[in-house]
Formats: sequence, structure tokens, C-alpha cells
Amino acid sequence: MLCNGTNMFLHVPDNSQQRILHPATVIQVENELITAAMTEPDFQIEPESDVFVFHEILREFMQQSVRVAEFAPGEYEEPPQVKFVTTSLPVSAESRQYYRVCTLIAELMIQVGDETNCPLLDVSVMGLASIASQTHPVGRQLEIRIPFEDREFFGKASVMSIRPMRSGKTRYGFLCCDAKQGGGNLPQGLQYISTAVQRQQLRRLAGIA
Repeated sequence: MLCNGTNMFLHVPDNSQQRILHPATVIQVENELITAAMTEPDFQIEPESDVFVFHEILREFMQQSVRVAEFAPGEYEEPPQVKFVTTSLPVSAESRQYYRVCTLIAELMIQVGDETNCPLLDVSVMGLASIASQTHPVGRQLEIRIPFEDREFFGKASVMSIRPMRSGKTRYGFLCCDAKQGGGNLPQGLQYISTAVQRQQLRRLAGIA
């Protein structure tokens, strides 16, 4: 949990393959607004940027997406300060902590941003993977809509990974934003779909057996 004195790293996604972690320390937490003092005196970032923070919780390296609310460049001997709000719950940055369920057999199509008919590849209680034709950078938040059974789940998710495919399309991995930041019912939907798909797969296996 981010609190006063927490040492953290801030990662600003870009088009390069190198992940650069910028060290910082949390110096104030006021309601949902968190202020961090950056170690690098020349650090700069634009407000409204969607970025990631990395920090330790119980000796495990965690990551979560955040949105920059305000940036104050350093003056004299004062370090630059970044004010941000978290847009997702923390997840492990060391391994795939949450089991992802393959949904290919269910042939589910979802909406990613304004692009419809995007195949849903897998889903977990914290995120999902899909194939899309449009180009999106790591860190961007997109509206996700998933029709499932007689319901529709929607909300925002951050692009966490990008993998180009031979077809010219891209495989995207998404981290779901929490309902407070992203709106909608996507977090509940991911949990519901994950459980339902697992049950469907177990029934199919039982039928085959």
C-alpha cells in the first residue's frame, strides 16, 4: 500500500523495449491523491499521463497503474514532485499471480476502444487479453465491453503488454482499472466470466471423459 515514506519506482511507457524505472518516495497521501518526490532532478512528465508505479508489499514487488494529476518541476534544491491517483489494484510484478482462463473455445468477441469484434483470448479476475487491429501504446486506458450470456460488462483497462502478430493485428494484455476509477462493472464481469468459463470447460471435459 502506498503511504508516506514508501519507496517506489515510476515507469513511463514508451515505444522502446527498455523498461526504465524512475525512483521516488511518497511524501503525502491526501484522500485519493498521492504525492511522490522524484529522485532525478531533471525528471519530467505530462499531467493526465497513464503510467505505472512499482513498490513492495510484504517483500513482493508489485505494480499498479496510475494517472498523473499534477507535475511540479524541481526548483532550487527541491526535487520534482508528481501527484497521481491509482487506477487499478496492485498486482505482482514478479510472476503471473492470477490464473488466466483461456476463452478461445467460447469464441467470445469484445469491444476494445471503438473497435468491435475483437477475439477474447483469456481472462482472469484482474485482466484479460484480446486481439485488435488498431494500435495502442502501453499504458493507455481503453473502454472494454464484453457481452456474455444475457449481460454486458464494461469499464476501463490499461494496456500492459503488446505482441505483434503475423496477421498484422496485435495481441494486447490488459489490467482492469477498479470500478471507482474506470466506472462500469468490468471488475465484477471478469470474475463472473472467469468462473463461468472454467465451469463450461469442466463440463466439456466431463462429457469427453
